[in-house]
Amino acid sequence: MTESLGHEPESGAEGSEQAPNPRLEQVLSDFKELEVFPLQIIQGGMAYDIDRSFYTGQVFSQADRPFTVAQVVDIGESTSENSLIYKLGPEPGSKDFIRGLNEITFLKDIAPVIYQQLPQALRERVEFPEIKKSRTDPEKPTYLVENMFKGEILGTVHEGRSDLLDLEDIETLVEFIDGFGRFANTDQSLTTNIETEHRSAVEHFGARFDKWSPSLIEHLVEESHAKAQALLAQSKTVFDRMPLMLTAGDVNPSNLIKQEDGKLGFYDWERLVRINDPSSDYTFLFVTLFHDPGLQEQLYRMAASRNDADFPICFRTNLVCNRGIGELNWWNELKKSSEDPEIIGRADLAIDRLKVVLNDAIEGTGMWRSETAPEDATDRTSANNQHLA
Repeated sequence: MTESLGHEPESGAEGSEQAPNPRLEQVLSDFKELEVFPLQIIQGGMAYDIDRSFYTGQVFSQADRPFTVAQVVDIGESTSENSLIYKLGPEPGSKDFIRGLNEITFLKDIAPVIYQQLPQALRERVEFPEIKKSRTDPEKPTYLVENMFKGEILGTVHEGRSDLLDLEDIETLVEFIDGFGRFANTDQSLTTNIETEHRSAVEHFGARFDKWSPSLIEHLVEESHAKAQALLAQSKTVFDRMPLMLTAGDVNPSNLIKQEDGKLGFYDWERLVRINDPSSDYTFLFVTLFHDPGLQEQLYRMAASRNDADFPICFRTNLVCNRGIGELNWWNELKKSSEDPEIIGRADLAIDRLKVVLNDAIEGTGMWRSETAPEDATDRTSANNQHLA
């Protein structure tokens, strides 16, 4: 194969005299070693074409995300081109380096075991990526090359696609999160090689609440802030009796692919975390569905039916002091920084919907009228346990 991997800036082009970017050099070195050709770089939540900004290292200089993701094509010995995903992890010695190792360990050793324990009907609707090649050299950033699911991404980290996400998808996602949590935490020996952060829900939510509460004060009535603080304090006894659980940590539309055959493919497993909060993976997905309040409530009801009576207070607290207030802050800042009428309009819709959800969660109204799960939650949970056993 040739030395050039595609378009490179002309010798006199702007930026061509810049010092080599170490991240870029590592990516190019890996591409040559793996015999793959880059089609697109996804860095810092943005997709970049393979052009001058890539080859001058601007893509890596401007983004602060420790992982680099690229869609690549296998141009090695195979006679056909295979579209793949290449992912370069953080630098050795950084606090995030272990995440790259965890993702490789999870996809190689743990995901296949969990997948086989899922009900057959669910296995027909979901899929983990398969690692083709990986590097776990402690002196270099990890990399993994995995199969690319052919289909459409279900949205962004902040908003699901209303034209793609439907009730059937939500049912599948709730079943998957429930099954993942159940099996990943039943056999402790299965996850001993995953060296994750251990989070106290109350401490984690408290820090997030302190950071983002100005947006809450700006958009809700003055009493809401004090009531939100009281909710966090009241939930402490509930969280204290919850065990630490391994959670996916990043179940959101930007990491979900609806494939051509209808299956949902789940990408990005570097954010695995242990936290004493059974609602953790559900609330992330919940806030991205602001465009459809009915779908949000269906998600919550289905999730609550699979958990015990403590689940609603955990969900409410996570939403009010973590996920929901974080999204309110994000959309609020986006609106203030943009001059695009379309973006401002979308931000206004998101803010209005989030205000309603947060107010209901703070006041215990709407879908949170009762502090207990739906009446049939115990029966459903028992049935699910028998079904998944």
